[in-house]
Amino acid sequence: MQELTPQVVLPADHPMWKGQQSLWFELKDNNQRPLPVILEERVGSKVFVRRPNAGEVGGRIEVRPRDEIYLVTPVAGLFLSESSQIGNQADTLFFRPIRQTGRDGHKVFVEMIGPGEPAPSKPVYLGPGDEIVFPPGSIAVSFDAIDAALGGAEAGYRPVADSVWTWLRYSSQSQGAHPGVVYLVTAAQKLDLSYELLKSIGNLALELESAEYGPHLRKTTFDVVARSHTIAILLHRAFKMLHDAGRRLRVRAPSPKPLRGTMRELEDLRNAIEHAEEHSLSVGTATPFDWHHIIRNGELTLGGVSFDIIKDTEAALLLARDYLARLVDAPSVPQNVLDSHKDAQQNHQANARPRPKFTV
Repeated sequence: MQELTPQVVLPADHPMWKGQQSLWFELKDNNQRPLPVILEERVGSKVFVRRPNAGEVGGRIEVRPRDEIYLVTPVAGLFLSESSQIGNQADTLFFRPIRQTGRDGHKVFVEMIGPGEPAPSKPVYLGPGDEIVFPPGSIAVSFDAIDAALGGAEAGYRPVADSVWTWLRYSSQSQGAHPGVVYLVTAAQKLDLSYELLKSIGNLALELESAEYGPHLRKTTFDVVARSHTIAILLHRAFKMLHDAGRRLRVRAPSPKPLRGTMRELEDLRNAIEHAEEHSLSVGTATPFDWHHIIRNGELTLGGVSFDIIKDTEAALLLARDYLARLVDAPSVPQNVLDSHKDAQQNHQANARPRPKFTV
């Protein structure tokens, strides 16, 4: 293994230090014109300098006796892109930090930082003639890695549509196009919009606490109710799509029981909200149209179902997000299993008793 080779070494016994505690270092081109540099890092007597990036202003670097000057190119991470054009940011899929694992001459071996690992404290430095080498297994890309890169690591729900699209787009390079890209991204968008509406309800609730002017109070109340209704509708559609995804996309990922239970509760609320002409006349009891109950207790209520607009929505979003993450990487059901299941369904239908028909 070898380390970077310094381009300039400043021995302490050189005559240039006579009467000097420090000097200024600068590069010059072939025509002896100064080339600005920027101090990247100083580690003891090792001084790492680089050329300025676009928009940066470089200059001279102060140096001291025994300093070793390394002209380097710092590389912080790996951009995965759909474009072969250098500098094309529009087609970037995502970015992950890298760290150096070894060096052999001008070959610099690196690996991608995994999800949950801290980012390196400094970049990988490349000297003149160096090349980056990613050994087999050093680029480990997963949905979790992409989700961490795009969605952040904060607690609670995080928008997920971009993570789903990016992972399916990336995995299609090796596994072929996923048949449910639009289906899964659409479900994710419904979850993300529900989350944005939930955040806005929190802000409106603060307005309600200080609202005194009648029209403003009423407008804010109606806004809370409308957004609460919209959340119930969006969540039910997303839950229904996720519940049906295994069958529709032909993947092995049975929906968990809590998801099915929440879906049924949301279905009752959604039916009541969307069929207002049938249900809105029962405002004398607690219903999705009992605005005072919604504002006072923060709940959508129908019969024995009570859905807390804040807490239950947060729990539903996390439950759906977790299952969605399993769906995007779920294995496909083999064709022979599909065929046997289809035959079993046909045999069952053939042997079933005829159902009575009702005529209206």
